[in-house]
Amino acid sequence: MEDEYTRGEQTHGGGEDVRRRMSDYVKSRISDRVVLTGVKLRKTATALKKTGDCFNEEEQHLIGEYVTGAADRIERLSSYLQDTPLDRIREDARDFSLKNPWVFMGACLSTGIVLGRMVKASQSPRE
Repeated sequence: MEDEYTRGEQTHGGGEDVRRRMSDYVKSRISDRVVLTGVKLRKTATALKKTGDCFNEEEQHLIGEYVTGAADRIERLSSYLQDTPLDRIREDARDFSLKNPWVFMGACLSTGIVLGRMVKASQSPRE
């Protein structure tokens, strides 16, 4: 009887180890994707800054200011995603959603619509 109890305890402990390793693996993958997203956003911000400079050279200063301002915000987001640990990002998102629930739900809805359109656009046409 002691053997069955000991085996059950060992199996349970092994399951916890597998669960912890899987959790660590998933967190690592998500963290890698967040950093990669930050890198891509930085490239986007650089391109927008160049676009803003072009507008300014063409005497379209109002548009140039908006584009450059957007580039600055995107660059700040990029730095945040690259430099902030995943747990902190999760906490910040949670705090923001609690303080601004309608804004958070609107952002989630917008993200869902954009992702849905991207998926729909990437599908091959049916015959």
